[in-house]
Amino acid sequence: MAQVSSPEAQNTASFLGWWSGARTSFFWMFAGAFALRFGYILIARTYHIKGLEDNFAFGWEMGRIGRAIANGRGFADPFGLPTGPTAWEPPLYPYLIAAVFRLAGVYTNASALVLLTINSVFSALTCIPIFFTARKCFGEKVAIWTAWMWAVLPFVMFYSTRWIWETSLAALLLTVLFSLTLRLEEAEGLLPWVMFGVLWGLAALTNPSLLAFLPASGLWACYRRLKAHKSFTGGVVLSSVLFASMIAPWLVRNYQTFGKFVFIRSNFGAELRLGNGPWAEGLLRKECKSGIVTTAVGTFKFLALKPDEADIHAVAFGDIHRMATEEAEGRASLAILVRPQRVLWQFHAQLPTPPRRRFQFGQWGKYMGNILRNSCPAILGWVPNAPFHFRPVLKLIGSIGIPKGASQSAWRKLVPGGPGAVLSNAGCRQQPRIPGALPWLPWAVGHLD
Repeated sequence: MAQVSSPEAQNTASFLGWWSGARTSFFWMFAGAFALRFGYILIARTYHIKGLEDNFAFGWEMGRIGRAIANGRGFADPFGLPTGPTAWEPPLYPYLIAAVFRLAGVYTNASALVLLTINSVFSALTCIPIFFTARKCFGEKVAIWTAWMWAVLPFVMFYSTRWIWETSLAALLLTVLFSLTLRLEEAEGLLPWVMFGVLWGLAALTNPSLLAFLPASGLWACYRRLKAHKSFTGGVVLSSVLFASMIAPWLVRNYQTFGKFVFIRSNFGAELRLGNGPWAEGLLRKECKSGIVTTAVGTFKFLALKPDEADIHAVAFGDIHRMATEEAEGRASLAILVRPQRVLWQFHAQLPTPPRRRFQFGQWGKYMGNILRNSCPAILGWVPNAPFHFRPVLKLIGSIGIPKGASQSAWRKLVPGGPGAVLSNAGCRQQPRIPGALPWLPWAVGHLD
């Protein structure tokens, strides 16, 4: 007599049957990742953004520029005052914010919900290029684990569900470009090169710091094709022309507006001073940025008294750029202390506040002890920010040798420290860590497999 299976066993068999197909389904990867992100937005009501400082937390400088565009002032006013035309931020995401403001209102909860939903779509779509990258280097099993880890990890959901910024879009673009770079080695025809040029153009207009990976990706593709005796000259020329045509209109706009060449954005001096000024301690401190902005706004007010001064923004932040360069040149020895802190910042979700008197090494010993002490509860998982420590743990694991089962040339195909190292050490902000940490994920899962 045949044994009748229990309902629990039938449900388990049914789930396993569904999972065997769903685990490699891009639809279910995207649907699961998006459902988690959108559900959190609704449950936590993260679209209710505090209206402090005239809603500055709603997109910060990009939100301000989006408001100016929506109100008909053009790409301008990154701060509270009407400071005029600007290149403080790259253009793509502020124009997206402006489009949403036109449809759903300026600084409304509806606009926040739409923008956070769009960010969640970008973050959920990132599962797909991550899957392709991991499968090419380590096989399907690692690819499945890697993609689903990205879908469910709390850390990678944070910025897409709380920050109205370009972080999720930049992460998606960099991941697609990373996967495409690996495929250029064997690609036939010109279509992959067309995609390469167009996507790098979009990346530049979204976050120019992503361009730090462009030389490595292009040279690697050419080198691998050269070794395989495949042509690449036509593809390189085509992708270069497309890339240049993508960013040229914005460069022309900047030149016509400011009377000099500005490569996409103009706030390098301010960022340089944030990370290397007199207060440089490896981390971002709000009062430092506020001081820079206050100085700039004061310069705006002073220059606004001169009716013949057309380039208020460029002059103000040109002064900050000059100041930052002089300070960085005069404080080269400080990098010996600041740089290790940024390295620690990569492998620790939240560091204690550094001592103000940085050259008192007794205080630095206490500071390092606080780091170790704060790391222990994070490892045990009983502090609120413990989920955020999963990323640095993966990066630490991924930095140890070549994973077992990797293809013979995997170390050439996937160098996790490449974009991550450049993006992570360019300044003291946390947002670039998301795109920079992406290449480490398949590498770490390959070790864990």
